Parts: sequence; structure tokens; C-alpha cells
Amino acid sequence: MANFEEYIEKFKQGKKAWNQWRKEHSEIRPDLRAVVNASIELIDLPWETYDLRKVILSGVRLDGTIFLNARLQGADLSSASLNGAYFWNARLTGANLRNADIVEAVFSGANLQEADLSGSRGDLADFQAEAEWGILRPANLRKAKLVHAYFNSANFAGCNLEKAILQGAFLNYAYFTKAILRGADLQQTFLVGASFEGANLEGAIFRGAVFSSRSPGWQGPEYMRMRDDPPVWRGANLRNADFRGTDTSLLDLREADTQGALFDRPLDG
Repeated sequence: MANFEEYIEKFKQGKKAWNQWRKEHSEIRPDLRAVVNASIELIDLPWETYDLRKVILSGVRLDGTIFLNARLQGADLSSASLNGAYFWNARLTGANLRNADIVEAVFSGANLQEADLSGSRGDLADFQAEAEWGILRPANLRKAKLVHAYFNSANFAGCNLEKAILQGAFLNYAYFTKAILRGADLQQTFLVGASFEGANLEGAIFRGAVFSSRSPGWQGPEYMRMRDDPPVWRGANLRNADFRGTDTSLLDLREADTQGALFDRPLDG
């Protein structure tokens, strides 16, 4: 297996040489932690279009790094500091981002299918923003895990979160406008002030979720925003969810399971 010095030498030869070596040795799982920690030049280098499949970068500091079109499938980025990093169009399928710091990171166009972001702190992260050089599609988070993660005020507008697991996540003030959350698991999540206009929530599980600004410990004044384009709640599990303090006048929950849910007033119909 290639050692530390060989990794350094490959990087010095440039992106083309590195990617060719990865293509020829895809079975190797390069541990780049020492490489990053030892080389300021590599930290400053934009890792655009690099083949970083299966690499180990756990615990490293790469704040603001550009991973445009990078291949990061199966990469271990757990506990890494990636605040403000750019993952435009990056391939992160199955990547490990557990407990990573990704505050204000940008994931527009990224493929995060089955990625594990559990415990990560991604407040203000953007999964939908446009790049200066073009419009990117929203990120794909199908079957991703965000258990007990912090994504307050994050932008998931238009994203595919079908069957994603977000149990116990903090998603206050997050934007899910026109997002697909079909079959997603949002049990015990905090969603105070979150926006769901036009979202597809069919079959999603919100059991015990907190939409209420009156919940213990909550200081924010806002309500759930969905005035312009009410979301689809058909088949959603809202058992024991807390909607107190939210404006539910435009909600059509007749086909949702609201047993035990808390509202300021009885629902119409």
C-alpha cells in the first residue's frame, strides 16, 4: 500500500497523475490526514475534479476548500472541519460526514445519496444555491442520514430527501420549499419556523416533531411558513407533533394522521 511519502509525491505531480493513480489502484483507501496536516500547499489547493474516492480525511481542517466536481464516494470526512467549503456537483454517495462541521458549506448539485451526516453541524448550509458560473440542480439527499444533526436555517429548497432519516435533527428556520420528503423520517425533529411551501411530504413521519414556538426552551417567535403554496401532507404521520403557536389555517391535514398532535384550535373538517 502506498505510504505517506508516495501520497505527497503523487500530489506534487498534479491532478492528472493523482487521478490516473487512483484509477489504477481503486482498491486502496488513501489516508490523507497526515498529508493535509503536513502540507499547507495542499490545504490551499482547490481540490476540483480530484478523485478522492474512499479517502480518509477524518478530523482534518479544510475550511473553505473547493471540492468542485470532486469524487468523494465513500470518503471518510467524519469530524472534519469543512465550514464554508464548496461541494458544487461533488459526488458524495455513501460518504461519512458524521460529526463534521459544515456550517455555511455549499452542496449545490451534490449527490449525497445514502451519505451519513448524523451529528454534523451544518447551520446555514446551502444545498440549493446557484453558482456564479451557472445554475445547479438542488442536492440529492435520498436515503441520507441526518440523525441528531444541526441544520438550523439551512436551505434544502427543491432537494430530494426521499426516505432520508432526520430523527432528532435541529432544522429550525430551514427551507424545504418544493423539497421532496416523501417517506422521510423526521421523528422528534425541531422545525420551528421551517418553510415547507410546495413540499411533497407524502408518507413522511413527523411523529413527535416540534413545530411550536411554545415548546420548552424555545426563544424564537416565528411560525411555520407555508402561506403561498401549502405542502402535500397526504399520508404523513403527524402523531404527537406539536403545532402550537403555528398558523395552521391553510393546512389540509384531512389525509394525515394527527392522533395526539397539539394545535391551538381544532382542525377544520
